[in-house]
Amino acid sequence: MKPTGTILIIDDDDSIRHLISFRLKRFDYTVLTAESGEKGWEFIRRYHPDLVLLDYNMPDMNGYDVLKKIRESDEPAVKKTKVLMLTAMNSINDIQPILKLKVSGYIVKPFNMYELIEKIEPLMPKG
Repeated sequence: MKPTGTILIIDDDDSIRHLISFRLKRFDYTVLTAESGEKGWEFIRRYHPDLVLLDYNMPDMNGYDVLKKIRESDEPAVKKTKVLMLTAMNSINDIQPILKLKVSGYIVKPFNMYELIEKIEPLMPKG
């Protein structure tokens, strides 16, 4: 079955956005990118992606704050957005707050692209 759906990558690191975007497009996903939490939040509300790959550490609005806005949204399409958090943190004490906000999953940086694809596939619509 061929992958379908739209993935939004929110990360302030250009090289990470470019690498992930390049690989996901090769798997036939539609990919949007945002270089900041603020811009990513705008894109979530405008485009309603199927999945957001969300960096935790960003300067303007961190990933936790973006995730919190998603989960507290009055818009049902936004509130149910699936989020896969990208984080350099690997301690349960660091990760526990995002788990409480019902993150769909997380992957610790640095990560293998195959590992990322394996985490993405079950979260995407089937078609």
